[in-house]
Amino acid sequence: MENSPDTIEKYTRIRIEKIEYQEKKATAVYFEDFSKHVKIMRLEREVQKKQAEARNLESYTSMMSHEFRTPLATAIMFIKMILERI
Repeated sequence: MENSPDTIEKYTRIRIEKIEYQEKKATAVYFEDFSKHVKIMRLEREVQKKQAEARNLESYTSMMSHEFRTPLATAIMFIKMILERI
């Protein structure tokens, strides 16, 4: 099904029960709309996916920060040594 703003997805559960009341038999049909439940589940999955992406990005940036800081600190120290001799 296409996911566009104009598309409305409906999920319906149908339950059929045979009932007996005062010696009379009948069939009851129940319709349950659980579209909101499906939408909430999808949103929760999307949030979990975004959280995982954020954790991966945070881990990557902290690693890159370390990888840049170490050589940069060495370069700064070397420049300070040169400037002290001038």
